[in-house]
Amino acid sequence: MWFIKPRTRGFTPLSARSIGCFRIEAQLEAAYGYPTDARKSAAEALKLAPASQAVESEVALAFAMASDTARTESLAEDLGKRFPLDTQMQVLWLPAIHAQLAL
Repeated sequence: MWFIKPRTRGFTPLSARSIGCFRIEAQLEAAYGYPTDARKSAAEALKLAPASQAVESEVALAFAMASDTARTESLAEDLGKRFPLDTQMQVLWLPAIHAQLAL
């Protein structure tokens, strides 16, 4: 499957697919110039998995692409505090999120 299986209990494969669809859909909508739709899809993905590192990082990137500075900064700060020793978060995701926001 193209989606990542969540490590948290309580998810079914259908909801995992839904989360993956919403977070990728949000990035696509932002990339194609539909920031309002991107924000809605990103918010929906956060509702489905509010504590997921993968969802939060991709949603933060989608919010940055949609020029939602407040939400992006809030999520990036939260991710930085929650995962200070996570190399991928500190070297890949957070710099990409901040760079996208700066564009």
